[in-house]
Amino acid sequence: MASESSLWVVRNTSDYLDLYDTYGWDNKKYFTMMLHHGGNFEYYPNRDYDGGKIDYIDFIEVETFSPKVFQSILTSFGYDVEKHMHTL
Repeated sequence: MASESSLWVVRNTSDYLDLYDTYGWDNKKYFTMMLHHGGNFEYYPNRDYDGGKIDYIDFIEVETFSPKVFQSILTSFGYDVEKHMHTL
């Protein structure tokens, strides 16, 4: 799912992507984000993230990445940004 102002796309979890072949060795324009989501933090005996899944978001533009772009990524997964995203 791509956003209106960016090229980012959620990779199908069964697809392999060679980032060096895709972006190039000297890439400074795009990056891939590994997003852990849908799990819970467990606090006993140590803090641990339990469950959830991992998705990869490819072709995020370095120069235009912002909290707003991250919010649109979270929204694409069905998360309520007001409820799930906290900033300082």
